[in-house]
Amino acid sequence: MKMIKYLPVAGFLLLIQLSGCKKNNEHNIFLSQSKVTFDYNDNQVTIKISNTGSGEFTWNIQSSSEYLKFSKTTGLCARNEPDNFDILLSREKIHSDSISTSVTITTSSGESASISVFIHGYPESKIRYNSTVLDADYDYANNRLILLGNSSGKYFLDIYDIGQGSFDQILINNYMSYLSVSQDGTYAIVGSNSGNYISYIDLIQNKIVNTYSTESYIGNSIASSGKLVYCFSEYSDYGIGRLDLNTGSYATFDLGSYLSIDAAELHPSGSFIYACGYSTLYKFAINASEPQLVYSNSNYNMGSGLWISRDGSKIFNANKKILSINPQLTGDDITQVATLNMWQNYIYLIRQNPVRNEYYVVPTTSSSGTDNNSNQILVFSNTFEQTSTIQLEKFFTSEYYDGSYRLIDAIAKYLFVSTDGSKIIVISRSNDSNYSYYWGIQIIDR
Repeated sequence: MKMIKYLPVAGFLLLIQLSGCKKNNEHNIFLSQSKVTFDYNDNQVTIKISNTGSGEFTWNIQSSSEYLKFSKTTGLCARNEPDNFDILLSREKIHSDSISTSVTITTSSGESASISVFIHGYPESKIRYNSTVLDADYDYANNRLILLGNSSGKYFLDIYDIGQGSFDQILINNYMSYLSVSQDGTYAIVGSNSGNYISYIDLIQNKIVNTYSTESYIGNSIASSGKLVYCFSEYSDYGIGRLDLNTGSYATFDLGSYLSIDAAELHPSGSFIYACGYSTLYKFAINASEPQLVYSNSNYNMGSGLWISRDGSKIFNANKKILSINPQLTGDDITQVATLNMWQNYIYLIRQNPVRNEYYVVPTTSSSGTDNNSNQILVFSNTFEQTSTIQLEKFFTSEYYDGSYRLIDAIAKYLFVSTDGSKIIVISRSNDSNYSYYWGIQIIDR
């Protein structure tokens, strides 16, 4: 009788347990990795979420780590239909040699799974930039650094907001080698010196608007007001090209003079372009219906580099010449010539800080680019007396056999000054050819 009395109860209990097993088995989260290690040059890993149950669930990421971003933070996962997301590392926020953190994924079925994350980093104050910098420009209107980068065959613009300390990225479809940002910061153009095309990029919406053909390979382009882009041929030519981004039309203007342009910059007034090639200084007026060559002058031993001060009053060349200018003068507008007093043979880069009345010079003893002397910034006063030297932060590299660090000199490849004059922004690269893929962004407070 006891067995007959309790059999139904036992059977009932068994049914409950079976039903419970089936219910729990409807949703079962499984992650492709429960541990992730970012090595020194790693910045991204993909995690796959699988559902081994019979139902479906939504999932959400929970993480308070400032070092991690995610390609998405929620999704839907059904049986045999895995979902995935990328963990993206914000290396600009990492300045120590090792960091541990975690990520938790919760589901609508009440389950959770965790991923432990370990990050190898270097004890540097600079931001490690794990791509090759092909060109760089600065958006002074919005205080943003714009980098043309390349990594694993992909080309992109990386936009670094100095105030926010964050990156945005715009992917580019084609090989590109040069960049120019408009003075108002609303657009940029990128082009290739081995292809006859230029892409127009909207820097407000952060997207490519269109790509246009040019009549020849372009070596230098200047983004000017009114969405007009002025183009200089990669090879010597008699004309200057103009691309109208409003209509997509491209025209070449024969200026009646043989042009060989190595470098060109837009004057802060927006009305003139100054350029150099071999020993010649060129001035172009661009505020009329057609561009005009104002002069070509070979008296100033220009070399291959040219920079215009932010206040528009001076031109500097690679051979240490300081040319005071009055752009409103007709004809030759050079009013005074001086030589910068430093023992190195050439200027590789020079920028003005009009807020602090300073100039920052990257020196070199090589006529063809940077050298061992380019690991420093020489600071000059407004009267061009050297006041101090800033040594660039070295790169750390790990010796894998014993875990120790080795230091490598950094050389400045690009240099800008923040809009408010409070920071020097240096894009540096390793001076060791074995580590030439080491790039960094060093921000120096003034």
